[in-house]
Amino acid sequence: SAPCLLGIEEIDFLGDRRAAPTEISSGGGDTSGRMFSQLLEYLGREDKKAILVATTNMPEKLDEDFLRSGRIDVVIPMLYPDTEARKQIFEVHTRIKRKVPIKEEEYEAIRDYVVLRTMNYTGADIEELVKRAAREAYINKAKQVSLNDFKEILDLFNIDMKRRAQREDEFLKKADRLCS
Repeated sequence: SAPCLLGIEEIDFLGDRRAAPTEISSGGGDTSGRMFSQLLEYLGREDKKAILVATTNMPEKLDEDFLRSGRIDVVIPMLYPDTEARKQIFEVHTRIKRKVPIKEEEYEAIRDYVVLRTMNYTGADIEELVKRAAREAYINKAKQVSLNDFKEILDLFNIDMKRRAQREDEFLKKADRLCS
């Protein structure tokens, strides 16, 4: 299908040769290991006619051979969503992608509370927060998700914010080096 643009989401599942075979295989063989080797071979070819765009939340898991110059030439670190982006992500996961029953008159207060409390959360973290709050309301037999549901779930989220702040600092330094 070349020439083409090849997108691979969560490339860390393919790009970690050190993972145990049971972690990366799908059934009877080391499928991901073979795919990793084939992808490495293809990316090293001079005549390749595809551009690879890959994403990961865990770049530290990527094998060094994968990141070697000539295979992955540009790494673009992405920062955690800012306040406005978190607001939009929350709206996508409560009103667009899924309809989460929140009283209209409480929606903005809940959204603003969640946005303030989710600095250094990823979009996936916010999506999971919404799912868990909706599940919490369902378990409590409530017809609508309340601010208390979100507060309870936020208190239970186990995210190493210190590590995330360090990672963001690393990304900013890397972006400065790439853009200098």
